[in-house]
Amino acid sequence: MTRPYLDISAFRNHSQRRAKRLLDTYNDNRWRTEAYRSFLIGTLVLELDNLLIQSLRAYAFCRIWQGQRSGIVAKIDRKFMSSAEYTAHFVRILSPAKYVKLHSPTVLSREHEWSIRDPKDVAKIIQGVCGAVPVELNNAIALNCRVFYETKIVRHFYAHRCEDTMLKLKAALPIFSSGIINHPDDYLENILPGSSEAKFITWWSEYDDFFSVA
Repeated sequence: MTRPYLDISAFRNHSQRRAKRLLDTYNDNRWRTEAYRSFLIGTLVLELDNLLIQSLRAYAFCRIWQGQRSGIVAKIDRKFMSSAEYTAHFVRILSPAKYVKLHSPTVLSREHEWSIRDPKDVAKIIQGVCGAVPVELNNAIALNCRVFYETKIVRHFYAHRCEDTMLKLKAALPIFSSGIINHPDDYLENILPGSSEAKFITWWSEYDDFFSVA
């Protein structure tokens, strides 16, 4: 469930605290044994992916509520609505054909709202409701953080751990076809060519940078 933040600073503080807990777990040497390494790395990837989805949705809510309170939102005539009403707006903006097929409802359950992993989709939602995208969000998108794209691919492998998801991972991330890296565990823990830190640390830093700016 998306927590309702009416203040962008409160949202940032909470999301960064949650991300810091993942980083602390990653850096905890007590779990770095061969017996638990892959399981816990996979768990951290799944948790980070969930955090990205929840944070992007919560951010959209926060910016829309700011607009409603300041009176700049013309398409919503009330200060607060139910989550189902916001979901209807999200689907209307991101998937107009689906929205019409559902008979243009004013409320929709979350099952009709797919997971938002792309910050550009959040910009579309905010623009569709508020009429303008915050400068801060545009600046954050300009950072071109790869974590939103890469996490989705790697999490699918850890969620299913099958040949199909491994093949998709190799097709999407060329480093797996180069012979340098053979398994996602190594991809996340090794310092890759052109980098000075492990990929998981880079992902965490990009998450922190994006929401600090946005």
